[in-house]
This record gives sequence, C-alpha cells and structure tokens, in this order.
Amino acid sequence: MTTQVDWNDGSGDKITLTYAAALGAQTISVSSPANAGYVARTRIITFMTTAGSPTATATLQVTQLGKDITIIIRNDVYSVDNNVAVGYE
Repeated sequence: MTTQVDWNDGSGDKITLTYAAALGAQTISVSSPANAGYVARTRIITFMTTAGSPTATATLQVTQLGKDITIIIRNDVYSVDNNVAVGYE
C-alpha cells in the first residue's frame, strides 16, 4: 500500500510512504521527489493505531534540505541518504 503526504511548501511535491497491508511490525519506505529549492522543508508524520486500547502513536520527522539531501529523524536517530527506508515497530 502507499500513502502520500503533501510537503505543504507550495511545490506540490509529496512524501510517499510504502508499507504492507498487514498487522504487526512494519517496515515503511519513505521517498520524495528531489527538492528543487534551496530551502529545507520538514514534515512531521504521525502514525496511530486504529484498534485496541489505549491508542498508540509515534511520530516521524522527515527533513529534506535544499538540493536533495534527505534526513529522517526518529527517536533521536539520524539517517542521511537519498533513498531511506525506516523500520518502525
């Protein structure tokens, strides 16, 4: 499955999240078109369970610096790459 989230920077670009449609631990691949601008853009994505109680949430910060460098931050762990896959359990 894929979900797209707008960068909301006026470019019309979207962050694409690709994941399996299954219960349990997931690996989510995060991708985006190249950042054509020179200004960094950041988006906070919140993951939330829809079943069970209490509801659990986790956040992922995706930052794409000017001219294509992508930094993904999760729980203070930094990953720098142009094609990054982030595991989340």
